[in-house]
Amino acid sequence: MDLMKGIVKDKGCQLYAVVDLAVLLLLAVPLVLVKTHILEPADRLFYCDDVTLSFPAEKERFPTWLVIVLSLAIPMLTILIVEMEAVKSVLLKAAAKAKDIEEVVEMSHDKVYDILHGRMTRAALSFKFGFLMTDASHWITALTVGEFQPNFLSYCRPNVTGQACAMGLVSVGACSRDGIDVNDHRLSYWSENAAIAVYSMVFFNMYLQVRWPWGDPLLVRPLVQLLALILAQVVSLSQVADNQHVFDEILAGWVFGGTIALLTIIFVSGLLDVKVSPDKLAKVTKLRRGEVHATASDWDSDY
Repeated sequence: MDLMKGIVKDKGCQLYAVVDLAVLLLLAVPLVLVKTHILEPADRLFYCDDVTLSFPAEKERFPTWLVIVLSLAIPMLTILIVEMEAVKSVLLKAAAKAKDIEEVVEMSHDKVYDILHGRMTRAALSFKFGFLMTDASHWITALTVGEFQPNFLSYCRPNVTGQACAMGLVSVGACSRDGIDVNDHRLSYWSENAAIAVYSMVFFNMYLQVRWPWGDPLLVRPLVQLLALILAQVVSLSQVADNQHVFDEILAGWVFGGTIALLTIIFVSGLLDVKVSPDKLAKVTKLRRGEVHATASDWDSDY
């Protein structure tokens, strides 16, 4: 009977993993459709002499690929380090109070992997879900709005003395440059870099607030959190200086990315779950006070 229950549980876990992977792949579809140019931004008209679209093309200080790498690497490495430290701390406490060496060996094998894998999977999967949700929402919105970047005319290069521009409002058909290059600069609202940078750093800060495994010194955690927000701010505002976006588009990215991060932390990650049974709460309290010995079966308690 126990064997059958184990098999059913394993199959259920595998099914859930497949479903989660399918959800992540689904959220990546808008990015694929945009980058393969299957979908194009909504058509909008513009004036060939519009000064708000005539800013010079500047090299990006923080290109999108670098922002994505940093936004993924910093939280993911943090999750790995924090969870390893948390499990290590529990192992050391349990080993110090273990009755014999066999109990220590038992706790230091499969149980370590199970707890570490479970915690990391939940946190990392939640982070990836919110990240892809933020990026997918950006592309859907950008395609729907079709907003021009401030440096759009530097890439479009319409013939300002031609007949089309003389008629006033024109479409992208008046551009002399390649259509793909032009379309890439009609996806301005809202800023992708601002949204994913703020999403990642807000998630990072909330995660550290809940899971910080080092008690002292007191001011290290808020300092790290402040530096994370400053990094997101610098990455975002550099796009204004580089003529990639106006501040309103940066602000919209901040609001949306921050909102997705908070919703992911609260409703998806489980980091803020406080539904603890009275018996479990009493056991965790005793473990913290040293009134009882920690065993391998207690490891899935967040103490």
